Amino acid sequence: MLLNYQENRAISSFIPQDRTRKLELLIHLITHSKQALIICGPDGIGKSTLLNALQDYKNDSWQYCLILGNSELNFDLIQKQFNHLIYQTKSKRPELSTSSLHTDLQKKIVLLIDDAGYLESDLIKKIIEYAINNPILRVIFVLTNEEVESKNHSIGFVDDCHLIEIPVLSKPQCCEFLQYLSLKTQSNLSFNDINKALVKEIYLATEGIPGRIIARLADYDNNPKYNSSLLTLAAAVIGLIALALITQWLSAVQFRA
Repeated sequence: MLLNYQENRAISSFIPQDRTRKLELLIHLITHSKQALIICGPDGIGKSTLLNALQDYKNDSWQYCLILGNSELNFDLIQKQFNHLIYQTKSKRPELSTSSLHTDLQKKIVLLIDDAGYLESDLIKKIIEYAINNPILRVIFVLTNEEVESKNHSIGFVDDCHLIEIPVLSKPQCCEFLQYLSLKTQSNLSFNDINKALVKEIYLATEGIPGRIIARLADYDNNPKYNSSLLTLAAAVIGLIALALITQWLSAVQFRA
């Protein structure tokens, strides 16, 4: 199922209670801790969704800097973006001198590195050290569990970070998510199609991972046996047409008689 921008944002706004608590924890740690943060979980669990929810959280003392990880990213490019935001803010507050900028500037810059698994382990460690030495910088890495394990094996960085793991959806949450998708996305799945049997089937197949649930709906859209609403509608239309033709034929017979 190909989702457009509006649908992606709609899905991003689906934040169950347990994930809301993760968001609250994230906000608390950004506010009160200098340690780097790691958002982790399997592919499709909703790590980027949590980042979107964080960026929707408006705080006058924060400024977000989102970077998508790739194999060509290096420390100079990251530092360049960070410094650009600093001096962009300074231009709006000309009373700050360059020498006092790092200590006097009130606005925190929250560096969000999505797909951080593409970064070299040494680069991750260097970013963590850089953030510790810059009081206005907070850094968040987004990694899968496997990437966390691999990078930690190389540089042992987990002990220097706060780890926020995104949980899978429970079966009731899976049902809520399906109902939400039926209303917010362009799918053949209707709200009335969602029942215990369908929820159980999808939950077992996806293990409660939202990205897999969305992919499963693509199978639903492409598999005629699931399109009960469309088949029912088509049958009803055919039935009405047949009824109209029979009525017309009987009228003609009676007229001739």
